[in-house]
Amino acid sequence: MGRTQVPGTQVKDSTINTVDLVDKAVTLQKMADVASGSVFYRKTSGIGSPEVQDINTLRNDLHAELLLTAKQTAQITNSSNTTPTDITGLYFDLVSGRRYVFKFFVTFKSAATKTSVGFVFSSPAMTAANWKVSIMQGNAGTDQTFENSTTSLTTVLVSTSVAAANTDYMAIIEGFCEPSANGGLQLRCRSEVNGSQITIKNSGVGYLIDAG
Repeated sequence: MGRTQVPGTQVKDSTINTVDLVDKAVTLQKMADVASGSVFYRKTSGIGSPEVQDINTLRNDLHAELLLTAKQTAQITNSSNTTPTDITGLYFDLVSGRRYVFKFFVTFKSAATKTSVGFVFSSPAMTAANWKVSIMQGNAGTDQTFENSTTSLTTVLVSTSVAAANTDYMAIIEGFCEPSANGGLQLRCRSEVNGSQITIKNSGVGYLIDAG
């Protein structure tokens, strides 16, 4: 015989039989809370209750490449040649032991022709990393692009000048890495010359490929 519930009351125990529930009567609000980014599937062998997994576990189980994108969310200025500033929004979470390819596109301008921009990352410890910058610094039709590379994400790569002050130029930052700890990959910028301002316009984008 099924359970009879008094209207307006709640059942306080966990002894409700399946036959006591009408199909589709249990809503998501009645389930236990889960963290953001959670997915439901069972990893434990055999039949049993559903289990909550995070997205990185799902990706590992599927052995899948994953393309993530990032979008700059605020204009950034910097006038220091020693202290970089985070470029808000150009950030990715990394998982230890996985291998990644990344690329960012930003628009910058400088207050003076003798001042350009430098880029660097904050990141977790790395087993391996290699990255480069391509920064416009000349007029079209000339040797207009400064390029440099390094194997350290915390080494600043700095261009040396721009052709015209207060003019938009493009910079491309790209590379690959394999972290030895979990953490965030944050693109940062600073001025080449202390006291001379550079601006990163709020138009930057980037992507990250998780190669496994």
